[in-house]
Amino acid sequence: MSKNNTTAQKLEKDKQDKELDSLSQRADKLINKYAFHSGVAGFIPVPILDTLALLSIQRTMLYRLCKLYGVPFSLKLAKTLLKTMMGLVAWNVAGPMVTSAIKIIPGIGLLAGGTGMAALGSASTYATGKVFQKHFERGGTLEDFDLEKARETFAAELEKGKELSSKKDKKQA
Repeated sequence: MSKNNTTAQKLEKDKQDKELDSLSQRADKLINKYAFHSGVAGFIPVPILDTLALLSIQRTMLYRLCKLYGVPFSLKLAKTLLKTMMGLVAWNVAGPMVTSAIKIIPGIGLLAGGTGMAALGSASTYATGKVFQKHFERGGTLEDFDLEKARETFAAELEKGKELSSKKDKKQA
C-alpha cells in the first residue's frame, strides 16, 4: 500500500511539474511578445505618449499572465504595481522620460530617442513579466505581491532583458 501510494504521489508530482513547465513556456512566449511590442512602442514619435504606451502594454501583459496562471486581476492594483515597479530601478523612471524627451530634437533626436526608448521599454517589460511569472509560479497573487522581494529579481531580469534586446538589434542590423 505504501509503495503504491508513493508511486502515485510521484506520478502526480511529475504531472504537476510538466504542467508548470508548459505554463512557464507559454508565459515566456507571452513575455517575449509583449517585450517586442514595448520595443516597437519606443519608436512612437511623441514624447511621453511612448511611456504611456509602454505602461499600457505592460498592463495588458500582466492581465494575460494573470489569466494564464488563474490569478484574479484587478486593473487598479495592476496600475499601482506597474507604476511602482518602474521605480525599482531609479534610472528606469528617469530613463524613459529622458529618452522620450530627446525625440523633440529635430532629425537625430527622433532616432536616438526612439532607439533608447525601444531598448529600455523592451528590457523593462521583459523584467516585469519575469518577476510576475516567478511570483505566480510560487502561488502568489497581485494582492500578496511584495515589491521589496521583487527588487533583486527585477534588477537581474532587467539585465537579461537588455542583453536580449541588444541581441535582437544586432540580428536586425
